[in-house]
Amino acid sequence: AEGIIIENNIFYRAKESPLYLASGGLSPMTINYNDWYQDNNGQVTFELPNDIYTKGQFSQYKNRSGLDANSIIDDPLLSGYNLTKDSPCIDAGNPESPLDSDGTIADIGALYFNQQEAALESTEEHITINEGDNYQGWTTTGQYQRVLASTSGADSVVVTILTVDHKVGNDDRNPLKPLNVVVFPNPADNNVTVRFSGIPAKGTQIELLDINGRIVFRKVAVSTYERINIESQLPGTYFVRTTFGKNHIVDTLIIR
Repeated sequence: AEGIIIENNIFYRAKESPLYLASGGLSPMTINYNDWYQDNNGQVTFELPNDIYTKGQFSQYKNRSGLDANSIIDDPLLSGYNLTKDSPCIDAGNPESPLDSDGTIADIGALYFNQQEAALESTEEHITINEGDNYQGWTTTGQYQRVLASTSGADSVVVTILTVDHKVGNDDRNPLKPLNVVVFPNPADNNVTVRFSGIPAKGTQIELLDINGRIVFRKVAVSTYERINIESQLPGTYFVRTTFGKNHIVDTLIIR
């Protein structure tokens, strides 16, 4: 058994003993950072030379064998072969193992849980455009996805459900009709998002003003979600002014 290393594995619902060592010394083996999960009322045992331990005697087994000091016997909370977000196996592997592809400590199990993807905030928007128009470059009915990048790492995903209206005739929309505007989060630290209830009309502007009314940032709005980087702004009270033609909406924003 010399040189055997068993670690970062999930042993899932073995019918009998998940670990059976019939004879020989234990010291040449390295068995650690595993999840020995069994759900059959504690009948599965760990069998060492001259000793048998039930699941309820897992601590005694670890003390006697010197094995599995950092292992667990918890439900790994799988979805198929994948770990779910609440799995106890996340970041529970050997910390000296190579990092997972998302840059975090190795997980226990064959497939790691991507914590970067899980951390992305997801928002869904429903957009209708006329045939011949485009939204974010998309021109056909369907579901699309884009990422709003943040310098702080708190990126978010916007899922767009796009419908193309194939009406024939003149467009009867009023392009200058004011839209509902939501500014969030508020207070904000690194980024703030301006959300429109529909596609902003061409030329719609977003301005950030300080407490003295000085414009410190300006951009043209082209989508229903517009993100503004505010890391360079000093903490205090600001105003977000959104202008639609001759109409405008002003929201108070607190920057921390």
